[in-house]
Amino acid sequence: MLLAAFGIFSIFGQTEYRKQKVFFALLALLALAFAFGTPLYALIYYLPGANQLHSPFRWVWPFSLCIAVLAGFGFDYLRKHQSRLSFVVSRLTFLISGLAGLGLLATLAIIRLNFARFEPTLTRLLNDLALANTAFADARMFFSYEAAWIARLGGLLLASGIILYLAHRSHRLWQSAAILLIALDLLTASAGFNSAADPAILSYTPPVVEFLKQDTSFWRFTTFDPEGKKPFNANAGWFYDLYDVRGYDSIIPKQYAEYMALIEPQGELQFNRIAPISNLQSLDSPLLDLLNVKYVISLVEIPLPKYKLVYNAEVKVYENLGVAPRAFTLPEGCALAADFAAAAQQYDPRHFVIFDQQPNPLARTTQPSLLISSCNPVPADIIAYGINEVTVNVGPLEPSYLVLADSYTKDWRAFVRSVGADEKQEQEVQLYKVNGNFRTVKLDTTQSGWTIRFKYSPDAVKFGGFTSAIAGLALALAVGMWLWRYFYRESAEDSTARRVAKNSVAPMALTLMNRAIDPVFA
Repeated sequence: MLLAAFGIFSIFGQTEYRKQKVFFALLALLALAFAFGTPLYALIYYLPGANQLHSPFRWVWPFSLCIAVLAGFGFDYLRKHQSRLSFVVSRLTFLISGLAGLGLLATLAIIRLNFARFEPTLTRLLNDLALANTAFADARMFFSYEAAWIARLGGLLLASGIILYLAHRSHRLWQSAAILLIALDLLTASAGFNSAADPAILSYTPPVVEFLKQDTSFWRFTTFDPEGKKPFNANAGWFYDLYDVRGYDSIIPKQYAEYMALIEPQGELQFNRIAPISNLQSLDSPLLDLLNVKYVISLVEIPLPKYKLVYNAEVKVYENLGVAPRAFTLPEGCALAADFAAAAQQYDPRHFVIFDQQPNPLARTTQPSLLISSCNPVPADIIAYGINEVTVNVGPLEPSYLVLADSYTKDWRAFVRSVGADEKQEQEVQLYKVNGNFRTVKLDTTQSGWTIRFKYSPDAVKFGGFTSAIAGLALALAVGMWLWRYFYRESAEDSTARRVAKNSVAPMALTLMNRAIDPVFA
């Protein structure tokens, strides 16, 4: 930090790299303003289309980069310039730094030797600091923890003052001493921060997970957390291949966030989270059933008839008796076009296929409120389920919709064939978004059964792969040409064999390059 101050100071007395120094100095100030949540952070907080940037602490990273660069400039300034002004500033800095370090160490010693006298003051400080009294039992515990850090700061300030004294004396050891002190500072500051643990704990399976994995059908789970204690925290299910409707991620699809908001307001999106259920009434939402949420983990009782307690140990697990299948069919007459948020208040989305409100040739224009008795979902048979491909079988049925309770995106495609038919006979069909989030296909004709294959095939990956392949081939061609020009030299003494070889190798290499490009285009 002291060297960074010299880097900023050098802006006024040195023309070299002045623009770069000004840039990093301004960026450091901006990063600090953002990190501490000043009104200036509104420039980013209200930035359209970037509402995941609500974590000011992340600006510590660009600030650290700026300090490192400015420290380098400051080190270079002290090493190269020994003007009268730099002599005065370095002398003044080593005096302030050394005296501050000695003062901190002396203050700690006085408090330690006369702790009873200072204990009331430390107790008031402990109670005034936000949440400090929840982390420390009393002032003695508070002082014993903080004293070590303050002593380290005092020692570093004192050592920095000594090194700056050597610098203004042009002592040959100051540069090596500065580098060693910075290394020691960084190592001691982060020592123990990245904790290590026995990797054997990763093989431990909690009893509640062992219980849940006994159910080999397709289901999802969530947690009921009215007290904010975060049982089975979001993403923990990944360790055990469990499907969780919550999530902790810096990028959350807006479509899914809006669907979850219809179940319950999402108060944790600013923390990059799809939240657990916190209101008891939300557990009765049919939208939760439609998500295939079969189990709810909780630390407290769920007194709802729809939920059955099936596990009661370190946590409670409730089974949702109204859960909808992961994949199911509904008759053609159970479709309507409406705004899903409004329609979900009037129609049970477990019994209807609700398309977007814009005109849709598949959806009925009349409201099917009288047809609910015939709109009962029929479970479909999922025969393969992967992250990029899902295959579903349905039996003989009338013209219907197959609904897969997985999130829809335009990059999913659907293919249909008769049950038992070869995959080469399948035909692509239109895939639609229904019920605000999910995928559906229309099965028009009655026959012995259908096999529907959903395949994730994003154009962005195709174009990216194509571009990368072409760029790699172009790079290989450029490197080959450079090597050829570097190693091959025309000469009047070239033999006939050498000329023939040259005239043969070049066309052969280009032909091979063309052959490599052909599969890329294919």
